[in-house]
Amino acid sequence: MDNGKAASSPAWHAAWQAAKDFVGAADPAYKNSTGDITNKEGVSDLVKLVYLNKDDAEPTVVQNELAKYFGKHTEDKWQQLIKKIHDFEIPEKVAGLKAQTKLGEITDTPKLLAILEYYQLQRTNKFLKLTKDLEAEKAKRASSAKIEPEKVCNDIGDKNETVCAKTPGCHFVSTNPEGTKCTVTKEDEEKAGVKQAGKDGKTELKCSDKKSEGECNDGCKWDNNACKDSSFLVNKKFALIVSAFLDLVVF
Repeated sequence: MDNGKAASSPAWHAAWQAAKDFVGAADPAYKNSTGDITNKEGVSDLVKLVYLNKDDAEPTVVQNELAKYFGKHTEDKWQQLIKKIHDFEIPEKVAGLKAQTKLGEITDTPKLLAILEYYQLQRTNKFLKLTKDLEAEKAKRASSAKIEPEKVCNDIGDKNETVCAKTPGCHFVSTNPEGTKCTVTKEDEEKAGVKQAGKDGKTELKCSDKKSEGECNDGCKWDNNACKDSSFLVNKKFALIVSAFLDLVVF
């Protein structure tokens, strides 16, 4: 059918033209140019510029560099890989198998698809487990890192006064009960947000926890619309110095 039929038989001519213009796998644009990766100019040029930093590198040098990343694609290696895939054992009951079977011996398409789904699910479950384990480990590390300042000092012991005095944030109080003679300093205790136990055994609020002037007592002082420890308010300058110091302390 030539172009002369376009006017008399437009539908048939359009179908003929579409079939004529169809580009298939045989077209040069879609031709598969498989071959050795070392012969690919684009890849070789990339290796020269990125990995070797030498655009005039010898072909043998380029091939050796490529072999580091892609290996040497010899027939023997391909055969080894094919054999490994063929001999991979699929467990019994997967995809309805009645016995453990080599992958290469299974030709039924539905079974192969079921096997693929099985291993994709296995991979997903493994990923989820690893993620869960990672989160648990993170939580464990975070928990172990939160050591109470008082415990750090107490663990030094009652007989290590020198060590206690040299430990940042700790000081030795000989009148304290056994096991607590090495204790956290008042300044570091307030900075760490530790609540003190009162004489009656009840927990006393820190000065900063008292939100009204009426509650601000027992060693606390109301200053600038906030309840503060009176020991830090001997004068404004001293309070500012202590505040700046506490901000710099690495506890």
